[in-house]
Amino acid sequence: MIKDIIANLSVTENGGVVGDYAVSVAAALQAHLTGVAFIYDPIVPTSVGRYNPAEVIETQRAANEMAAESAIRSFTVAGNGAGILFEPLTLSASLAGAAYRFARAARRFDLTIVGQPEMSRMEWIIGRNHAIRIWAANAYSALHPEATVQNRQCDDLLGRQPRSGARCF
Repeated sequence: MIKDIIANLSVTENGGVVGDYAVSVAAALQAHLTGVAFIYDPIVPTSVGRYNPAEVIETQRAANEMAAESAIRSFTVAGNGAGILFEPLTLSASLAGAAYRFARAARRFDLTIVGQPEMSRMEWIIGRNHAIRIWAANAYSALHPEATVQNRQCDDLLGRQPRSGARCF
């Protein structure tokens, strides 16, 4: 029985997809949902002999904070609209450290929902026709049937396929 769900909220412009999908899954399962938005540390370009003004770093930090606040705000609106128990959480991390922190937190939840990037048409064609990839996917499903069953249960529970950009694991 799934009672605790965690979702990695995207801080991009179209970041509501993961949050909306997570809210709909939590509502269908009547589960508690935690939405995590990361405030990424600024990326400071290194250059030999050049000075990087502090204003550039502060501007980037402020933009990252605003993006995370926006993701939390839209998540809160969706959660209130669905009438579920939810908890918005904002964490600060480097770009590489965010994945590590989220993975550590996800170990304590029953279900993890993350975004996945859209595939271009060419990537989709190559992926569909590449025999090794298809064989590997079938072999994985045969060796780990619970992974396939869990995804099907999550999708079937909602009675539809999830919108692109979000997936249950």
